[in-house]
Amino acid sequence: MLLDINDIKIPHYYTAPRPDKYSEKLNRYLNGGTLDPIIVDDNLTIVDGYISYLIYKHSGSLCVEAYYDDEFPVIYIHGSHPHSTKQYTWYVPRKLNTRFKNKVHVGDTVRCRANNRVVPVIVKEIFMRNEKDHKMAPVISI
Repeated sequence: MLLDINDIKIPHYYTAPRPDKYSEKLNRYLNGGTLDPIIVDDNLTIVDGYISYLIYKHSGSLCVEAYYDDEFPVIYIHGSHPHSTKQYTWYVPRKLNTRFKNKVHVGDTVRCRANNRVVPVIVKEIFMRNEKDHKMAPVISI
């Protein structure tokens, strides 16, 4: 949906991003790259994409493309630890969605957080789910 940038609310607890992180995203945007999506809740309060919001605001954009939190697809992987057949499910953080979809495939080994430690996981399936309708649709499967 297209929103007036001034209608988007910023939570009071948000702080300025690290200058190096902001500069990196700004340079990528200025060189023709894309920004992370802006995600808002039902009150139009930003949930994710704060740096993108700041860059759009700084560049003078009046309207921005935004998604409701429950409309944005979420990626999950089903996988198992090496030497195990038991499968588990991991959520892929939104900020990694684009890089993940372009680089990770079934059969790859990725590192996932489990029980407060990082462990290797062999990817068996990759799913995308729309939180609004709770439908699971395979993006890649074996």
